[in-house]
Amino acid sequence: MKELQTGTTAAGFMPQAPDKRCDVLLVAIKIMVKWRSRWFKALEGENAKLRRFLTESATGVSQPDS
Repeated sequence: MKELQTGTTAAGFMPQAPDKRCDVLLVAIKIMVKWRSRWFKALEGENAKLRRFLTESATGVSQPDS
């Protein structure tokens, strides 16, 4: 029981520090999700501009900005 009090486990080895690769991977995933949402918002804006341009070109009528 004295082993458990000194920080070793019952198997007799010190628990290792958490793997830093997991932290780096989580940060990378958070950044990708953040930038993906920004990219999709920008893409939606470009699609709206293109749709408006094509509608104006086809009909000759200017569309109001929405």
